[in-house]
Amino acid sequence: MRASLVPFIIVFVILSCTEQKPSIKNINAKQFSELIKLVELQVIDVRTKAEVNKGAVEGALNLDITNPDFEKRLSILDAELPTVVYCAVGSRSAVAAKILKEAGFINVYDLTTGYASWRAYREEQYN
Repeated sequence: MRASLVPFIIVFVILSCTEQKPSIKNINAKQFSELIKLVELQVIDVRTKAEVNKGAVEGALNLDITNPDFEKRLSILDAELPTVVYCAVGSRSAVAAKILKEAGFINVYDLTTGYASWRAYREEQYN
């Protein structure tokens, strides 16, 4: 009986020791709301300052993707923490998510429906 467990233990140890590959997971507003409750996240708003001034996810860090220093400013983040990126409707966040992945961020989540859907979802939850 013990001998039959050895292959499973070996596979488990090998899988546990391998590096995680960076990935991008597309999420919607509801999934984002659930994710916030489950794990420590860093949330990156890639919109312009003018857009952020009209509203943003609480606690989000604004790193405008149109800023020439965008990639350089990523150094202030922890690449090992799950990271959610969002923009207004999802196109800029998709680009930012790819940049984060290429920079070695392990778990990147793209709020593909953007801030507008997040705001609408939150309003629906509180009404």
